[in-house]
Amino acid sequence: MNDMNGSVRIVISDAGYEVPIENRPLWRLLMLCLCIKLLSSDGIGLPTAKIRAGSWMVLRPARWHEYKDFLFGYSDESPKVMPDSNVDRAIQIGIAKGYFSMSDSGRIELMPMGKSLIELAEKVDVASAEREFLQDIKSKLTDKVVKSIIWG
Repeated sequence: MNDMNGSVRIVISDAGYEVPIENRPLWRLLMLCLCIKLLSSDGIGLPTAKIRAGSWMVLRPARWHEYKDFLFGYSDESPKVMPDSNVDRAIQIGIAKGYFSMSDSGRIELMPMGKSLIELAEKVDVASAEREFLQDIKSKLTDKVVKSIIWG
């Protein structure tokens, strides 16, 4: 509120505002860590394209049935993964904070800090539905499928 002299009165509220969970940085970092661990054959690293496809799908639970129908061959309609600058930003933050690293081959690899985040989530039973979804699609989300989903 402004008064007659042009000064501003600050009002502090505990009400806050809701940020969708997929836009919360730590949640997005957890989803990327889960993608790396659960979608890779070695549990250590993934190419960025597979991280993009996996995180796109896992962050949209209302469409999981559509993704599974396509991946398991029950539907011919390919889901499209759109460019998501939040994934690139989360990868950069995750690398900067030590959750994952970039290998010489260009794969994003899980670091001990990322493994600890996953262990904490498992311990407090957070993201169990997301873990189950990623486990369900792991064998079907091949590099060939990722390429078709991302580049059509």
